[in-house]
Amino acid sequence: MASAQAPSLRRRSLLAGAIALSGHAGQTVIRFGSNLIMTRLLAPEMFGVMALAFLFLMAINLFSDIGLNQNVIQQERGDDRRFLNTVWTLQILRGLLIAVILLLVGGGFQVAGSYGFLPPDSTYSSPELPLVIMAFSSIAVIEGLKSTKLATAGRHLVLGRVTAIALFTQIVSVGVMILIAIDWPTIWVLVIGYLTGHGLSCLLSHLALKGESNALCWDVPMIKEIIGFGKWIFLSSILGFLVNNADRWILGFFLTPVAFGAYAIAALILEALSGVFQKFTSVIAFPALSEVNRNDPARLKSVYYKLRRPADAVTLMIAPFLFVSGSTIIDLLYDDRYEMAGTFLQILVVQIGSWHLRMAGDAFMAVGRPRYLIPIILVRLATIVISVPAIIFTIGSDFVLWGVVLSIYAAIPLVLIYKWRLGLLSVRFEVLTLLYLPVGCLLGFAFVDSVEWLFQ
Repeated sequence: MASAQAPSLRRRSLLAGAIALSGHAGQTVIRFGSNLIMTRLLAPEMFGVMALAFLFLMAINLFSDIGLNQNVIQQERGDDRRFLNTVWTLQILRGLLIAVILLLVGGGFQVAGSYGFLPPDSTYSSPELPLVIMAFSSIAVIEGLKSTKLATAGRHLVLGRVTAIALFTQIVSVGVMILIAIDWPTIWVLVIGYLTGHGLSCLLSHLALKGESNALCWDVPMIKEIIGFGKWIFLSSILGFLVNNADRWILGFFLTPVAFGAYAIAALILEALSGVFQKFTSVIAFPALSEVNRNDPARLKSVYYKLRRPADAVTLMIAPFLFVSGSTIIDLLYDDRYEMAGTFLQILVVQIGSWHLRMAGDAFMAVGRPRYLIPIILVRLATIVISVPAIIFTIGSDFVLWGVVLSIYAAIPLVLIYKWRLGLLSVRFEVLTLLYLPVGCLLGFAFVDSVEWLFQ
């Protein structure tokens, strides 16, 4: 049976991978193109405020994450209509809860700012921040209304229309922002653009994808099943968010809106690269590993490392390449107002060297062990709690990002131990992947030398 199913899975994985990655590449090009335009139409501090407001949206979103999409992909009954409708009902309620919390958070910042409780000249004290956070409550409601057809498409690795929707909505969103910004260059241009994109995406998720329409449903046994699997994702999402965004929480207190805007530009480049890798793992690796675990668990290690090969080749060359050439790239793309982004980028890209191990988390969830993610994240969080204050009080806040980078690598030994327990560890493969690092360094130096030669 395994041999008959393997070609089907392989073909679907390759096709889904090609579609998802090409689609994300298109989105990245659009995002960067629009960013280059918008940074010339809007002031740097606007991007700093937006980055911090998005941080709160992501925080509350992840603090209420019970793994609804992961349930649809991983569970045996993920195609059952009653199960999907129960997931959709929970999704709507979660969206409303997030919206209420965002309104309260925005109101809290408004009050805190009026009484002078926030650090002066910091991004947190920006007068636009509370209103932008409250405006994002609309995004939470819209996201809650999206059809479960999106998750079903991911379960079956049928991603053509999903990718087309993402590209189309992003093009419309960017077009709206540029048209408005020409005559009204304010931070609200960005807010309107995001609302337009999310609203159109929600509408098309119901109208443009195949499958039965959602309806409200409240099935208590199914809810218990969903929460039983999702409770570990819920806890790992909370801890993971705190760890992955510790740099932004901290820098918001130390950087002015202008400097934080430069940091947001560097983070945008990293997120574009991270998005490609996360797209690969979420829409290809996790569904593929889940299907192998359901049908032929003996092949799990083989499939895992087959999926790892292209991811390792890319990530372990990009990290040293950007570490060497990050400042040069920023100088080429942006004007002098964003010069600090080059230094931020060179530090942030060190994280990329550990991304190839993130797929282990998808393997843990695929075999029904999401609880393994908790100790991994706790190690990272403990490292941040210890290293960041130590760096601030000994070396200075300029080096605080290195504490965040250190936390990522501190958890690698535990990841390897869990993989060994599950029979998913190949020491030879893990060591050989490191050979990509010097290749990336050489490419970085060659790029910098080429740019200096061209512009000398």
